[in-house]
Amino acid sequence: RLSRTRLLLCLHNLIKIEQSKDVIPELRKPDQYLANYVNGKIVGENLVWLHPNHVIVRPGQIFGFNTYNAPDIRMERILAIIERDLTFLRSDNDYISIIHNDDLADCIRELCFSDFIGTINVASSLPVSYYEFYKLLTKARSSMIIFIHMV
Repeated sequence: RLSRTRLLLCLHNLIKIEQSKDVIPELRKPDQYLANYVNGKIVGENLVWLHPNHVIVRPGQIFGFNTYNAPDIRMERILAIIERDLTFLRSDNDYISIIHNDDLADCIRELCFSDFIGTINVASSLPVSYYEFYKLLTKARSSMIIFIHMV
């Protein structure tokens, strides 16, 4: 009999490159970059898998504004650069998958009441470059996209 308690864990991919739900990450050695962070995620996922009624949600890069219309950390960075009239350089050949915070919330709400068990990646169907991503963020907030330059 399936547990009535639904356990849902939402965390970013464990590695930077495109990651399918079938990837089995390896624990990092203590002297490796972000070892505690990555190893904590691995241990956390393994514990969640022990629960019979679980979902692990791996979102893309989350962006958006909160209910008070306050910007996320990326938008704060852009706004600070606009205020100082600086140039903002972003890569056009490094790609990420993105998801708006409202879309992620809808997905999580739906998964809470679904029969799905396992790991699911939720993000845009097509990845975008960091350059395009920041242009989208800026366009969503203002019309000032001139200061973002490709590197």
